[in-house]
Amino acid sequence: MSNTTQTKIKTRHVPGMKAAAVRMLSAPEEITSPAEENQVIAGSGNIFADLSLPNPDELQVKAAIANRIEDLIEDAGHTQAQAALRMGISQPDVSNIVRGRLKGYTLDRLIECLLAMGQEVEIRMPNNRVTDGRASITVSYVDSVAQ
Repeated sequence: MSNTTQTKIKTRHVPGMKAAAVRMLSAPEEITSPAEENQVIAGSGNIFADLSLPNPDELQVKAAIANRIEDLIEDAGHTQAQAALRMGISQPDVSNIVRGRLKGYTLDRLIECLLAMGQEVEIRMPNNRVTDGRASITVSYVDSVAQ
């Protein structure tokens, strides 16, 4: 008989974020184990790293891109079927993306979806190197108004 303990993860509400994105992106405010009720461990800011999943930076980037795709679909007033036609993918694929079910979707494929929805994508590589051996990937977007 195995002795297992469950870990409870509490996430905070992030106004304006979709439920799927909050599940994917929220770092736990605290993690408590019933076996050690008084132990509190702060999250790192990357829920995927906190859960010891492989490639946590990539998973977090994919989640951020999926959230932006969902916003673009909503802003355009598209149904998932209309968005699927625009992105050249199936409606079930759109459903998977907006629900954060991203296994099997590469960063390239998700970026192609952003482009198809009219989102400009810029990849920047700062002129600095990480000396501790731990480089990171960051995704951000800025709503800009044409001047």
